[in-house]
Amino acid sequence: MNPTIDILVKRLQPETAKRPLLADNSAETLGLFISQKLENRLKYYEKAQLIINMGTKK
Repeated sequence: MNPTIDILVKRLQPETAKRPLLADNSAETLGLFISQKLENRLKYYEKAQLIINMGTKK
């Protein structure tokens, strides 16, 4: 799945205290942190045989 950064921020914001990699990020920096991690991991995610787009609902 490839949700948008906004979707990931909304889902992960309440969980930052429970997730060590996210614990040091404020609400303002969480989106940038997630974006950087996704960029680093993209080459692995693109190798998936099945990709589900999770864009915004219309």
